[in-house]
Amino acid sequence: MYKPSSPPDVRIGGLRIWVYSIDAEGWLSITAHFGWNGADVWTYGAILMRDQLECLRAGCAAIRDGRGQAASTGEIEPELSISLNVADKLGHLTLTVQITPDHLEQEHTFRLEIDQTDLPPFLADIDRLLARFADPGSA
Repeated sequence: MYKPSSPPDVRIGGLRIWVYSIDAEGWLSITAHFGWNGADVWTYGAILMRDQLECLRAGCAAIRDGRGQAASTGEIEPELSISLNVADKLGHLTLTVQITPDHLEQEHTFRLEIDQTDLPPFLADIDRLLARFADPGSA
């Protein structure tokens, strides 16, 4: 599997995502990595849709603005799903990432507490990515 040497396009907690291209249907070709407390899980492929990132971004913006309690990519493909939930009124969030290179034989679920101050850079990463791949089929 290709492990990128460039900085990731999106990062939050232990999650890193590199995006290479988008097809005509909106599938992003990516490498995703979650590393935390000794764990090191990688996956890759056309396993995330641009629409999923838009939904995640909208949910995160609602959390940031105090209008929402949860954000998620949903679970379209079993290799990667991301969700954030408000954990308390002090600004703590629970980041849950399900990631696997082989959904038939492995499951990896990570849950960690992050702070609401992690949202603005995460949103900025997603905004840059959505702008870069504004039209399905662009590179």
